[in-house]
Amino acid sequence: MAVLEFVMILMAIIVGLGIAEILRCSSRILLGVVVPGRVHTVWMATVFLQLIEVVVAAWGFRDRADWTFLQILALLAPTAVLYVAATVLNGVPNGADADEFFMERRRPFLGLLAAMITIFSIQGWNLIFGWLQFGWGPNLFRIGQLALLGVLAVTSSRRFHHLGAIAYLLVLIWFVVLYSPSLSNVLTPLPGM
Repeated sequence: MAVLEFVMILMAIIVGLGIAEILRCSSRILLGVVVPGRVHTVWMATVFLQLIEVVVAAWGFRDRADWTFLQILALLAPTAVLYVAATVLNGVPNGADADEFFMERRRPFLGLLAAMITIFSIQGWNLIFGWLQFGWGPNLFRIGQLALLGVLAVTSSRRFHHLGAIAYLLVLIWFVVLYSPSLSNVLTPLPGM
């Protein structure tokens, strides 16, 4: 069993807990326990996608044989940060408006996302893994994401937050499509692909 497989077990547990938080919050909204909000919903979708994306991103390290403790921590840290972000989103009290709750706690939540982006950047800047896998492209995306998160942290306009959250989600989807490692060694391609 490769070292990454042991690390992926830990990552799968943390990702599963994070997804459970997102699904629990979704069910609370569907049951009418929490008043739904557009900004909150977009951020729930974003965290859900990012939790899945960290597992796909970890697949890029499948051929790495040697790992240091610092490298393992760097690989698990974004997942742990996303789990905490998911618990913040699920913290809406019963009967409360999800957007109102989010706006009151936006800075810690956005700070968690900024920390996750920073950790991913450090991984790609040769400081931890010893190589620059995709060049500067991903880091330019991340600088844009950090700038958007910074602006969202200081503004209290719900409309701007709704548009900003959608923009962040769209950039994330674009980023995932461009830079996620190919799983073709595991998955059988569909006919015609």
